[in-house]
Amino acid sequence: PDIRRLYGYHGAEHKTINAYEAGADLTPSSVARFPLEHPRCGTAFLLTVVVISILIFTLLPPLSIPLRIVSRVLLLPIVAGIAYEFIRF
Repeated sequence: PDIRRLYGYHGAEHKTINAYEAGADLTPSSVARFPLEHPRCGTAFLLTVVVISILIFTLLPPLSIPLRIVSRVLLLPIVAGIAYEFIRF
């Protein structure tokens, strides 16, 4: 699989969403003027969740497997909230 093609489609998706939200025509020439970044990018959110999870979960003491699973499940909403606020900041 060509990862560049995948990223190209992902960037085109962002440009199209930005154009749509701005009320612009959804033609290739119109959409091309819009930025690649989008504030609600799910990929950026998931990457941020992973990084914050690594930072937080490395601070936890060694736990048994059942306690480790429970701690991850209980902390996941907190990690997601922190990631959401970080992206909005």
